[in-house]
Amino acid sequence: MSIEGVLLTGGKSARMGADKASIIVNGETLSHLVAKGLLEHCDPLTVVGLEPLPLPNADFIRDQEEYQGPLVALSLVEPSSPFVFVASCDLVRFDPKVVGYLATRIGDAKAAMVMHDGFPQPLCALYQSEAFKTIKTAFASGERKLIRWASNLDPVFVSQDDLKAVGLDPRCFMGANTPEELSQLLVD
Repeated sequence: MSIEGVLLTGGKSARMGADKASIIVNGETLSHLVAKGLLEHCDPLTVVGLEPLPLPNADFIRDQEEYQGPLVALSLVEPSSPFVFVASCDLVRFDPKVVGYLATRIGDAKAAMVMHDGFPQPLCALYQSEAFKTIKTAFASGERKLIRWASNLDPVFVSQDDLKAVGLDPRCFMGANTPEELSQLLVD
């Protein structure tokens, strides 16, 4: 299965108080850690944000509308593979094996993602590339909420128990939006 990766790094990080993409974890920035993980299963990798990453095999798309959210950023992506894995740069416990696992679950659905506490998690999720055509339509009609777009795709959902059952950390999809969330996710 051919999967390309898209890493979103251009968020405002207002609740974190610092640029999430630049936070250092285990000696590397969060964005670099997630990008390296994506490169294990995704080719090509495109970073969408304000600055490119210093990785020789990562393409870059400058976020044209700073701090307008992930739907706006994803509207810039033109997929070249049948499947696209989208990740935010704040996935502290990202495990690249989640890419392969969601690939086994997607089937004919337009997307596969984790459902957590009743909420879909669209920023650590696998999409069929044709779903990106609907991003442009949603964006053109004024939609700015990624969750609304993703929910309309009728995705296949997996639970944290499903992740745990296949040996994945059940927190691998969780982003850190505040310093407190970051601290909690760093604890084993």
